[in-house]
This record gives sequence, structure tokens and C-alpha cells, in this order.
Amino acid sequence: MDDDDDDDDERPIEEGGAGRRYGWPLFFLATVFGAVSWTTTAAVVLELKRSLGTSVASTVEIALFTTWATSLGASLSLVVELCCGASTRGVLARLGPATSEAPPFVALYLGYMLLQGCALLFVSATVVALDSSASMVLWSAALSAAYLGAAPTRNELAGLGLIAGALLVVGGAEEALGGGDDDGALASLSADASIGVGAAFAMGALYAGTNVLYERVLTARGDAVPALALNGVVCASCFLLLTGVAYPALGAAGVLDSGWAWLGAIRGTPGMAALFPAFVASKLLWYSLETLLVKDMGAIWTAISGVALIPLLWLTELVAHYAFDAFFGVSWTTPDSWCQLAALFALVLGAVIYYGLWVVVPEPEETDAAPSPKPAAEPLMGPSRVKYDARQRA
Repeated sequence: MDDDDDDDDERPIEEGGAGRRYGWPLFFLATVFGAVSWTTTAAVVLELKRSLGTSVASTVEIALFTTWATSLGASLSLVVELCCGASTRGVLARLGPATSEAPPFVALYLGYMLLQGCALLFVSATVVALDSSASMVLWSAALSAAYLGAAPTRNELAGLGLIAGALLVVGGAEEALGGGDDDGALASLSADASIGVGAAFAMGALYAGTNVLYERVLTARGDAVPALALNGVVCASCFLLLTGVAYPALGAAGVLDSGWAWLGAIRGTPGMAALFPAFVASKLLWYSLETLLVKDMGAIWTAISGVALIPLLWLTELVAHYAFDAFFGVSWTTPDSWCQLAALFALVLGAVIYYGLWVVVPEPEETDAAPSPKPAAEPLMGPSRVKYDARQRA
């Protein structure tokens, strides 16, 4: 490693990330492309369900395919890093540290992506986004306190309580109403939405763990481990594992017709010619921006960007249904949509309180009046302090 990398390791790091450079524009872009990613994912899942049906084999196939395509798209951030680096040779020389940090992330990413595909088969994209975002904020706060030393204040705990309430509202409504929105691809097969809600909660936990671990690594290593290079190495590893191990193993086990039978089925699915490139591009943009956001603002703000994208996702689905009659659009259903709206309000309000934009539970020192200064009983520093100590010893 060259001297510049050593200097990078010693560079002071700002609290809340590895050094803020882009701030709110990056947060805004991550929010927008997060909504785009969720929309295209929901469209792909529904299109595949239409074509492949709802058998156990097709369920596995759809969840696995979305994971495979997600890892393909996100792995392209490695190409972006190689193309945008100061020099190809310099970036290649820094892939070693990124590769050495990658193994713990691979299992987290694979689990998260598989759970996302599973959750979307049972409940709508809006419900999955609500539940997983609430879960991600809660787990990000807990893991940041445990591993990054960021203990929450009383006001932050109040915000987290509202977010937990939003999670309970959506989960309870889905259980009571039997799956809620009918865009859950397998909603007709499930009398309740426990599988989808549970998968969404679990994927939020795994993604929070990924982001907190990212923040820990990127803060400790600084520019020695480029964020996009680390993200690309991790997702490329997931892609290779799925392509070279998972699909052939499932084919040999008889779950799929053969290791590559899924490719013909996917290729023959109507609409996939247009949806697949959009899906891959959205994953590249969203995962790259999220990784940069973790480095720039920290894991908790990355989780809050997941909350911020929900209104955009909801608006997109409503417009797609009422204005364009698109197959992936969602209608306003009562009372389920009212429950989602209440949960969204609680989620946003909880995030506002958590960040301190609205202080509802001040800390004890903020409520107490400042004590009047007392005259010093003894000098605190300087030559007079030396004389004072000498008199005391005498």
C-alpha cells in the first residue's frame, strides 16, 4: 500500500460516517432511486408470477432470480469504481483491502436479497417497504449503540418507539386483513400475511447489520477501502455464488428442471425485455448511492432514507394504477390503506423526533436551570496551584 493510503488511514473521521462530503444531495438521490428500485422490483416479481404461476418451485425460482439480478446490478458498482478512479492501477491495488473485508457482508447481502424476493411474493411493495424500513431504523439504532458507541438519547428513544408502533400497525393490519393489497404475488395462497411481514422485518434487520458493519469498516479504514469497490466485491461474490453454486445445486436436487432452465423461462416472460435492464440499472444506482450514504452520513441516515422513499413509492403505485392502469399499480383500499397511511405518518414523525428536529423528551440537563458558579476553593492550574499544593502539604 502506498503512502497516500497510509495518510488516508490516519485522516480524522467525522462523527456519523467516514467524513461528510456530499450530504443532503446524496440523501435525496438515494431516496429517489430507492423508490425506483422498489417499483421495478415489484413489477418484475408480479410479471414473473403471472408467467410462472404460484407453485413452490416457481416461488423459489422467483425469489432466487430477483436475488441473482439484484446482485448482478449492484456488482456493477465495481465497474464504476474502476472507471472513475484516479487511475486503474491505483484502484486495482486497493481492491485487496476491499476483498479482505468482504466475507462478512456476503451472507448478510444474500439473506437480505432472498428475503426481499420472498416478502414481495406475499404482501405489497408498500407494505414490505414500510415494515423493512421501520425494522431497519430500529436495528440500525440498536446495532450502532452496541458496535459504534452511539447510545440513543431519551428523545431518540421516543422516536424509535413511534417507529416500532408503525411496524406493529402495518403488521397487525396485514394479519387482520389477510394480506392487504392484492399485489402481493402469492396473497391468494395465504390467509394471512405472516410470512411476508416476517420476511420484511428480517430483511430490515439484515440490511441494518450490513450498513452498520459498512460504517464500522469504512470509518476505520477511510479511503483505503473505497466504498464502491467494497460494495462491488461483495455483490459480485453473491452473483458468482448464485450462478456457479446455487442454481446448479437446485438443478441437481430437482427443485428446478436444470441448473439453467430458469433462464429460458425468464427470457420467455412477456415484458421482461424492458423490465430487466431497468431492474438491473436501478439496483446499481440504489445500492451504490446507499453505500456512499453510509460512508458519508452513517448507517442510521441510510435507514432514514428508506423511510423517506416510502411516500414516493406509494405515490408511484397509485399513479400507475389510476392514471395508467399499470399492472404493478396499487389501488386505494379501505381500511388497509388508511392503516398504511397512519403507519407512514408515525414512521416519518418517529424519524423526525429521532434525529432531533423535534425534541419531545429533553434530556435532564436540558431541563435543569444552570447552577450559579461557585468560587473556586482552590486554584485549578498555573503557578498559584503549585503554591497551594505546597501549603497543603506543609
